[in-house]
Amino acid sequence: MVALIISLLDSTSQAYLTWIRIYDPDNARRGSDFRRTLSEVPAPLYYACHAGLFEVVQYLVDKGAEVNAAGGRYGNALQAAS
Repeated sequence: MVALIISLLDSTSQAYLTWIRIYDPDNARRGSDFRRTLSEVPAPLYYACHAGLFEVVQYLVDKGAEVNAAGGRYGNALQAAS
């Protein structure tokens, strides 16, 4: 299961952007927005922290994810995790 989540949260994959365009956990009530670009959505680490996916967070950090990247409703991944 973790491998599937990691593949979904691969920001180089079209799947990541498509998922966020269809359903953004940060703004679930807003609905789909197919005009959003990759530069407009938070990094995958943000969503992994937001969802409490510890193993995925650890993987992303080990792979060099920017832990201080700004973005999302909570401002950054650390705030999303709390």
